[in-house]
Amino acid sequence: RERGFEGSSSYGGRRGDVSEYCVKLRGLPWEATKDDIADFLHKCNIEGGSRGIFINTDDRGRASGDAYVELESADDLEAALKMHKRDMGSRYIEVFEANTVDVGRAKEMVDSGRGFGRGGGSSSSFARERTKGYTVQLRGLPYRVSERDIADWLSEAGEPEEVIIIMDKTGRPSGQADAIFSSSREAKRVVGEMHKRDMGHRYIECFYDGDD
Repeated sequence: RERGFEGSSSYGGRRGDVSEYCVKLRGLPWEATKDDIADFLHKCNIEGGSRGIFINTDDRGRASGDAYVELESADDLEAALKMHKRDMGSRYIEVFEANTVDVGRAKEMVDSGRGFGRGGGSSSSFARERTKGYTVQLRGLPYRVSERDIADWLSEAGEPEEVIIIMDKTGRPSGQADAIFSSSREAKRVVGEMHKRDMGHRYIECFYDGDD
């Protein structure tokens, strides 16, 4: 376990307050801890030790299954990327090089105590008031799909800032959701690439909601 925290007192390449060598882990078990992530990346030196690991949470404080990790060097980044689709327990973990802007935002959210990641909840209007961005409407979703499932499905074309499942009057999923993106370009790309694509055995319709 300690191997992942080797050399934590040294500093690698940095852009502002963020290492320029960062990865995003996706598909983590909900109960995964920073130690578990360090174990998984045991061949890598993690910038700042446990302070270089950011486990994303939703608005309820629950783990979203994603995390960002700051690394010390290009060699550490290469070693981390080699762990793509390796197992953590019974799940395989996806590893991608992360944008330093996204990592910096995650750090700010964690430092402020607000957590980071995709929100949820039954009140989509409340969520939309909190999130400013560019909205893609999704229709035809399986009723049991989660925010994370939707975000993973969309990730082929873009990374949503937040996913909000729309509930009906009875408080049950309506089969619709809003995905919020940081740019209109990304939102349009998602619609162009994912409209009428399959999620399981259902095809999903995607509509751009205009500039919010």
